[in-house]
Amino acid sequence: MAKPNLTNQKTLSASAIIVYGIDATGKPKAGRFPERQAAAAEKAARSLKLAVCNVDRPALVEIVAKIPVGRVHDQGSRFCPTSNAACT
Repeated sequence: MAKPNLTNQKTLSASAIIVYGIDATGKPKAGRFPERQAAAAEKAARSLKLAVCNVDRPALVEIVAKIPVGRVHDQGSRFCPTSNAACT
């Protein structure tokens, strides 16, 4: 039996934004945040000088599946995980 494809429209609506960029130490960061946390994640991204991308195009669904979930209530480096080669 084949596994269901999880990268569909449901994934797109569940992840409203992607936060990404380079942190102060030069490490790449990327994290996805659901719609209910989008406002708080955007505010935190601005303070950490990270970019924000709205997930509003079907072409982004494949990319969203590769990015780890961010933690809006964590501080500093734990807010947005260090990205790996699969994300870049």
